[in-house]
Amino acid sequence: MIISSLLAGMFLAHGEVFHQTGPDALVVDAFAEPFERLLRDGANDGTLRDLSPTITATVLFNVVGWGYIHLRASHHWKPGPTRDAIIDLVMAGLQQAPVPEEA
Repeated sequence: MIISSLLAGMFLAHGEVFHQTGPDALVVDAFAEPFERLLRDGANDGTLRDLSPTITATVLFNVVGWGYIHLRASHHWKPGPTRDAIIDLVMAGLQQAPVPEEA
C-alpha cells in the first residue's frame, strides 16, 4: 500500500515531477528515452509498427505510468492484473500486423 500511496501522490502532483511544457515538450527525457530506444529497435527488426518514436515514447510513458498508477491507487487493483492488462493493451497496439499468407 505504501507504493500505491507514493504513486498516487506523484500522480496528483500536477506534473511537477514529470510534466514538460513548451517547445521542448516532445524532447524525449530520461523517463521516456528507454521507450524510444525500444520502439526504434522494434521498428528496425520488424517486430513493432514503425511509429514516430519520440511521440510514441511520450505517449507510452504516460499511458503505462499513469494508467498503472491510476488503476492501482484509484481502483485498488492488485499489481499483477494491473501490469498484465496494461502490457497486453500496449503491446497489442504496437505489434506489427502479421503479413497475410498468399493463397
